[in-house]
Amino acid sequence: MSKKVFYPLLILIFALAFVHCINEIEQKNMWFDEVYSWNLSLDSPKTIIETASGDIHPPLFYLTLKLWTSLFSDTVFSMRLLSVLLVIGGMFWTFRICRQLKISHGKILLILLLYTFSPLLIYYAQEVRMQSLNLFLTLGSTYFFLVFLDKKKNIHGIVWAVFASLSIYTHYFALLILFSQFIILMVLYFRTQFDSKFTRRVFLFSLLPLLAFSPWLPTFFKQTSQGQPWRVPQNIIEVSSGYLRFFNEAFFSYYWNYENKGVIFGVNIVSALLILFLLIFSIRYFLKNDGEKLPIIVLFFIPSLIAFLISFRQSIIFSRYLLITVPYLLILFGMLIFSFKRKLVSYPLYIILIASSAFGLTINFANDYKNNDYRKIESYIEKNSSPNDKVIVEPHYLGWIIKYDNWHKKTSLPAPDILGWVLQMQIDSLAKRNDIKNVWMVLDYSSMEKNGYDSLNVKMTSIGFKEDSLKEKTFYPYPAKVKTAYFYK
Repeated sequence: MSKKVFYPLLILIFALAFVHCINEIEQKNMWFDEVYSWNLSLDSPKTIIETASGDIHPPLFYLTLKLWTSLFSDTVFSMRLLSVLLVIGGMFWTFRICRQLKISHGKILLILLLYTFSPLLIYYAQEVRMQSLNLFLTLGSTYFFLVFLDKKKNIHGIVWAVFASLSIYTHYFALLILFSQFIILMVLYFRTQFDSKFTRRVFLFSLLPLLAFSPWLPTFFKQTSQGQPWRVPQNIIEVSSGYLRFFNEAFFSYYWNYENKGVIFGVNIVSALLILFLLIFSIRYFLKNDGEKLPIIVLFFIPSLIAFLISFRQSIIFSRYLLITVPYLLILFGMLIFSFKRKLVSYPLYIILIASSAFGLTINFANDYKNNDYRKIESYIEKNSSPNDKVIVEPHYLGWIIKYDNWHKKTSLPAPDILGWVLQMQIDSLAKRNDIKNVWMVLDYSSMEKNGYDSLNVKMTSIGFKEDSLKEKTFYPYPAKVKTAYFYK
């Protein structure tokens, strides 16, 4: 394919990817993780670092978001635009990686088209979270890693180390990419592709990210050892289901997991066949000593395998974590599909794959329950409340969503009274206060203690409140069910 044809098509694909990323970017409500990112970005850099050290993720994304919002704004569009640009930047690095691997122009365009239509990549291009920054940095580190191995110039090794260091301070899954790069180095070393002088240099540069990360190591060990409530040990069926879900979301739709059982079963079968296809052909090319495909095989399978094994002790098979492997998955598929000598086999396979992804992307945009849209709930309370009414939310973080909308004067709701972390604490706190006469309870079923609603009216009555059942309403932002109840003295 000539450059006169290739580059206009390349620009067109990038433009299409940007359109997909920007489409309906403001339509869905900011959900908890996004509002948490925003809320933390309001603090000073010192406070951000201190807060992040007590959380589960390193601080670089929050610091980046603070810088971005300081330069531009903290509107939903602005903050999500940062993620959009980072995912498009990741697409650029994917293009450069393909060029470095000497993949033909035609195959590059087809691989990037898969990137453009991947429902998982587009979904996280519209979230104010660290996944997009981690994608950008890990892909950048891989590109300069490959260039360093090829050109053997120190400047490329330094840039590789910088990208790798920044990625680790963004998300800990970046360590799996760095480990995969180290595995590639070891394989190449034992294949005697390095002279002794370059060997010393390459391993020196590989140690620089770990040296840069060393001040954060005590925090890292503390965070990973304490875990999180939803990261529980899993059995082989649960871990396998999580990995199938990742494939479903990468190629089909982020929301197909919530469809009927027949659809889920069919999609899981297809995803299982895709995984089997990858395994067979990857092993084949690895044994054939195919140097072109070796880095991509390792960069995709090693992080996936490690995450798979760790999940038996602490579940980490989440699509948002494995997102950084998606570009390698797409490159690998492009390489393997078009390795068939007969075009009658390769092109139909590719068309089926891209058509499935395109259809899945339409499902993503068609769903109106994305990310629990609490704006309807805010609107309902705003229309039915009085100036002196108090709003209490359970769980507490729902208050941050209202706080954000108050900050941008999108609602006149009174700021939530955060009286406790669980419903009973809130009721106990209410009993001690005489200044609150009218209360709106915004309660998320998914986080409620068992049978919490069954006794809510009784508990509120016991502390002197009556329920106005006419103002009670239940909303259904998927997957949770949220009830608003009004009580007065």
